[in-house]
Amino acid sequence: MNLYEFSVKRPITILMVIIAVFLLGFVSLSRLKIDLLPDITLPVVTITTIYPGAGPEEVETLITKPLEEAAGTVKNLEEISSYSMEGVSNIMVRFKWGTDIDLGAMDVKEKIDPVIDMLPEEAHRPIISKIDISAMIPVVGIAITGADLKTLRDLADNVIKRDLEKVTGVAMAAAMGGLEREIRVEVNPSRLKAYGIAIEQVTQAISAENRNLPTGYLRGPKNEYLVRVVGQISNPQELGNITLTIKNGAPILLKDVAEIKDTTKEPTSYSRVNGKPAVVIMVYKQSGANTVDVSDRVQRAMKEIQRELPPNVSMTLVMDQADYIRKSIKNLEDVALEGAILAVIIIFLFLTTLSSTFVIALSIPISILVAFIYMFFSKTTLNIVTMGGLVIAIGRIIDDSIVALENIHRHIERGEPPMKAAVEAMKEVAMPILAATFTTIAAFFPILFVGGATQQLFSPMVIVFSVALLTSMLVAFFAVPMFSSRLLRPISEEKGKGILYKLVNAFQTAYKAIEDIYKGMLAWVLRHRLATIGIGVGSFVLSFFLIPIIGLEYIPALSNVIS
Repeated sequence: MNLYEFSVKRPITILMVIIAVFLLGFVSLSRLKIDLLPDITLPVVTITTIYPGAGPEEVETLITKPLEEAAGTVKNLEEISSYSMEGVSNIMVRFKWGTDIDLGAMDVKEKIDPVIDMLPEEAHRPIISKIDISAMIPVVGIAITGADLKTLRDLADNVIKRDLEKVTGVAMAAAMGGLEREIRVEVNPSRLKAYGIAIEQVTQAISAENRNLPTGYLRGPKNEYLVRVVGQISNPQELGNITLTIKNGAPILLKDVAEIKDTTKEPTSYSRVNGKPAVVIMVYKQSGANTVDVSDRVQRAMKEIQRELPPNVSMTLVMDQADYIRKSIKNLEDVALEGAILAVIIIFLFLTTLSSTFVIALSIPISILVAFIYMFFSKTTLNIVTMGGLVIAIGRIIDDSIVALENIHRHIERGEPPMKAAVEAMKEVAMPILAATFTTIAAFFPILFVGGATQQLFSPMVIVFSVALLTSMLVAFFAVPMFSSRLLRPISEEKGKGILYKLVNAFQTAYKAIEDIYKGMLAWVLRHRLATIGIGVGSFVLSFFLIPIIGLEYIPALSNVIS
């Protein structure tokens, strides 16, 4: 018993497999995560170091060069670059494509750790981070209104940001706008000169006094206590009492040479909601986290945070990337559904029978659902790239079934019993179907070996497309023969009546007229072969001149991502 005989003689088995595919497919679809694009992880690690008050040359000499020399010894390094500006050093370490970026980041950390102790004391600890394109775009924007800007900023920094950053999948929350509190020390140069104090003494005294220090342990009969000296300044009055030096036995305090103001920073950004001043918090997701999941969690957290705020203060969602993603996926789903419906209508108009249309149309949901099953178990998100692959596949997955059914129909019209016709017909077209399917897949397959961001972006589409096509081939090999052997009859027996079939007959009449026009064009082509070849070659060559007009870009512009 060959494969085709098995499918024809074991209809219950084939039917059970199809039912299982439908059940598992719909369950997988309901649990698929959605996102805008596939995860694109660039093999780049950045090292950012803050050195307050230092000029670009000092930053380069004291921070950038030592760190760059240490990071330059990591494995699989392709390129290292850096730039130094006022108060900031940034180093970019680019690895070869295919490098595990997590291991790369750990390698960078191991190389620069010995150098950190050699950096200036005033420099902050270097921050090592991976570049995730999707994590650079804020997931949610929250506007805070209802109070003065200073109060709103305090709430944003000390309450709302703190709680939002506890949400699973949130990397950070950045506040913009409002008035930030600042303790400003305005030194009087003439007083410094009169007391003979240098400005460095002032900064060193503030730094030395404004800290908590561990002093050891205190052991009791049963317990051991950690002892520390609390010296961190909590109010401006304490800051003014810092001793800078002693002159003639009298201490010179900071308030003697400077005016200490509890004020706000000079605003560098403004936020307005509906024309009113506000504070806006942008929430960013962690690398690898799902955008829609993070957005949903943040919105649930907002309801909890709102209970902690004063009654007059409210939080409003002003930007939600998840909403844009859902709308984009919904649009693609609508397009795919419309395409499938149109494909079925066209099949019916050409095949003229409902039974033939049903047998072929069955390949569309089966192939798409198997693709969903693959996506669920491979943890592939439903995004505009994978949905694009499915939309492209819809127009192709019915081809194998059409070839199989048409040949089965031909055998039935010759008088063969339906079951025998199905088996014999499949023996004739199995190889052409196999060749056509693998030829189509082969045209897309090289994308998997391109490498770089292109591979990460488009390989999910290629794999999903290939899974759908391979499934359609199996449908043509197993499901089509089984259903055809039981549903198909000679066309003369299947012809129906009614308005539906009148429309089909009208279409067939119009198609016959188009076919006659085509025959005339084909006759002209066969009589003028050289001219036909010349037109084809000329069109091919001229198409290259259209490239500058059309333009080139890596990916189409995406609008309304943050609106």
